[in-house]
Amino acid sequence: MLNQYVDTDLRVVPPMEEAAFRSIGIHPWYMNEASFEKQFDFLKKEVSNRQYFALGECGLDRVNGPAFDFQKEVLLAQMELAQKHKLAVILHLVKSYSDILQIRKKFSSDLKLIIHGFSGNAQQVLQLTEARFYLSFGTNLINPNKKLKEAFLACPLDRLFLETDTSESSIVEVYKSASKWKEMPIEELVSQLKLNFDNLK
Repeated sequence: MLNQYVDTDLRVVPPMEEAAFRSIGIHPWYMNEASFEKQFDFLKKEVSNRQYFALGECGLDRVNGPAFDFQKEVLLAQMELAQKHKLAVILHLVKSYSDILQIRKKFSSDLKLIIHGFSGNAQQVLQLTEARFYLSFGTNLINPNKKLKEAFLACPLDRLFLETDTSESSIVEVYKSASKWKEMPIEELVSQLKLNFDNLK
């Protein structure tokens, strides 16, 4: 899937390409209060005029980005837009899983939310999946630490996605590792993730 964002100069980055599934959003690293209104107007027009599968990455980042309250305001606006257009939401979250659990309560359970690059613990997995989030695990699964492995094993199969993000590692290697840790044939894992993806549509 091609993941794009709207930068502060109102450009779609990376440039628009043909892709079967595309997402677009205002990432917390690429927003500021001075440009937000124009960014959001641009985003609304894009979502209305082009075919997108999901909105994002958007989210909350307590390490990088502008003031956290402003990040919340921008995220809420994007989630409302996604709900209006019946789009899934791809979330970038850093040290903010408890915050997103509170925000989740403001929206219909029909809103599909995927946490990109999940790196929390097993307890957070249970809290988030009970709240109907999907969790996407990345290349850290190839050689996971104890916390990540426990979190991955705690994730229900029907709430799971896999990714490479910007890593040069192959998605095949991620699937092989996931299959190993879940102790299931890779063909079954592929079928389950395809079903999960179909459930987002």
